[in-house]
This record gives sequence, structure tokens and C-alpha cells, in this order.
Amino acid sequence: MKSKKEILELINSEQALVLHFYTMDCKKHVENKKSLRQLKNNHKACSLKTLNVLIDKQLSLVDELDIDGLPSTVLFLGGKEKWRRAGGVPEEKIARELKHLIVVA
Repeated sequence: MKSKKEILELINSEQALVLHFYTMDCKKHVENKKSLRQLKNNHKACSLKTLNVLIDKQLSLVDELDIDGLPSTVLFLGGKEKWRRAGGVPEEKIARELKHLIVVA
């Protein structure tokens, strides 16, 4: 598990970063986790990094990033939030919505 400081360093790096915020009892998390793994595998050329964040372990980060719907998936590029969705999101939809943003990374 990464610390808040480590996650913020990743957010502020030049690498494309997708954070997935979840709780252990969230059924949609399983779908999103699988979708993010597939997305990462399909976009290795752009060095996309994905990270699952259990909100119970990162409450101050959740507050700082204003995460309110769960599960939530957020894309950061160069320290800036570029995309955010709450709820279960299939890999095809994530890939379709992020395709033009990920290529830029």
C-alpha cells in the first residue's frame, strides 16, 4: 500500500496515472479493478500507471481529492486531473473516454 505522500508524488509526475478509489464491500469495485488492469495492459506504450486506493486507508487523500462517489476512477496527467467517473465503469467505456487523453501522455 502506498502512502499519501507517495500517491501525491505519482499524481504530480509526468506519467499518466489512474487512481481507483473503492471500499471492500463495493461490488462495482471488482468490475472496475478488472477494467483498469485490462486498460493498463492495452496501453503499455504510454506507461499508464493504475493504482487501487482503499478509502479506509487513505481518508485524508479522499478528502483532499474530493472523492464522494464510490467506486471513483480519476485520471491525472502532469499533476492535473483530466478525467473522473464514479460508479462501475466497463473497460471499453474507460478506454473509449480516455483514449485521446492517454495518447497525449
